[in-house]
Amino acid sequence: MKAADIADRVLDFDYPPFDGPALFQDHPIEFFVRRAEAWSSEIDDWQGEYLHSLPELVSELNPLLRDGWLMEFWTDPTPNGVLTLTHLISILARDKADFRQTKIAEMTTCPGELSPNQLAQIQPRLIPLEVDMADLASEAWRAYCSPTPEAFFRLRSSDLSAVPNLLNTVSRLLSELPDHINGLTRTQSRLLTIIGDGSDTFNALFCHDWSFEPERILDYFRYGQTLCDLGSYPNPLIDGITERRFSLDLHDDTERWTKFRKQRLSLTALGRDALANRADVSVFNPIDRWWGGTHLNNDNLWRWDDTSARLIAPPSSAPYWPSTAANRR
Repeated sequence: MKAADIADRVLDFDYPPFDGPALFQDHPIEFFVRRAEAWSSEIDDWQGEYLHSLPELVSELNPLLRDGWLMEFWTDPTPNGVLTLTHLISILARDKADFRQTKIAEMTTCPGELSPNQLAQIQPRLIPLEVDMADLASEAWRAYCSPTPEAFFRLRSSDLSAVPNLLNTVSRLLSELPDHINGLTRTQSRLLTIIGDGSDTFNALFCHDWSFEPERILDYFRYGQTLCDLGSYPNPLIDGITERRFSLDLHDDTERWTKFRKQRLSLTALGRDALANRADVSVFNPIDRWWGGTHLNNDNLWRWDDTSARLIAPPSSAPYWPSTAANRR
């Protein structure tokens, strides 16, 4: 965007909210510190340093508006891009910023996938940031950061049109909860399916999935870590994974990285059974990961039934949430 010369100043916020814990903090700046603390054992030092640098960057937004700058948010139309947008808008709303100088660019492709020349030529529809959008974005962000997915699920019965791509984002994120039968997320199921169809190396898998998955939800490192997790469970679903951590250190080690990229992958018996809905992976393996502000584990395993659009609570909670499909606007 800097090379395209379409703005006097560019601020880059690249902290994919779905790729780690999203714990709501009353003061938005504290979100980044808490995220770095809660995620410290699973990320590289450079990722932690970036998170700690973001409060200073975020704190520039309101002064720019007060000084009369015209501000446009150009965000990826992906779930992570939409979540980031809701977070940044909620920050402005909390600080009672003057929205009159702020617009949202309705993007149909990721700006980072375009060359500077292409970016300079596109003219996205600019939507004024108004109070109803700010209220909805703040509600969506708070719901996503809640300790259970219930509030986020209830967004489906609301009119979400004020925030571009929010309805698709809500549906896509819910599909990343463990499936009600096999315990797999949509991304995990897709990885297993592609390997089962013959993409038997990381190179082949990544090229296929990155090219043909328009609603990809994970960034590069979390995508690779998801693959490593499937191959390093106590009862793995994939054979051939040689690493437990998909880290920068792995990429910097030529011998390990070459072996990882070229190692032949195949489904284990459990992987095949899970994909065919004959096994529940949570019965055979520990679950320990974040979905927004929800800490998913074997005792707190919220599930999703995509066919009937039901959110299913852990056994200790209410057993089922009815579909809201009939109420969707």
